Amino acid sequence: MEDQTISAGVQYGDLKGNVAIDGHNGSPLFDIAKEFGINTNEYFPISIGMYKEGEHETFAIDTMKIASTSDGILAYLKEHPESLPVHRFKVDASFEQIFQKIKRFSFVASPLPELIGRKIAIQE
Repeated sequence: MEDQTISAGVQYGDLKGNVAIDGHNGSPLFDIAKEFGINTNEYFPISIGMYKEGEHETFAIDTMKIASTSDGILAYLKEHPESLPVHRFKVDASFEQIFQKIKRFSFVASPLPELIGRKIAIQE
């Protein structure tokens, strides 16, 4: 078993930031998981990541062992704060294939990650 965190990372980390995604009908995670063959009755997708073109990764919870809802997963985390057991699904998918399931996509990155989320005063 390999431990890691759900976070973005690249080799050098020249820029760091955050991302926000809207689906066409709520979170697109289930649509993306189904599109690439993940049985969402057995696995509840909790994250998606892409490192570069063609390398797509989804982490999902086993619904029979942990929970089948967001509230159930959060309750599990309260009782088991040390680590969350997940399954990793690696899929070859293009950015275009993923973005077909996404309505809006926004990201911001900075060489000073401490600025992300900080209030700024725009001078015109």
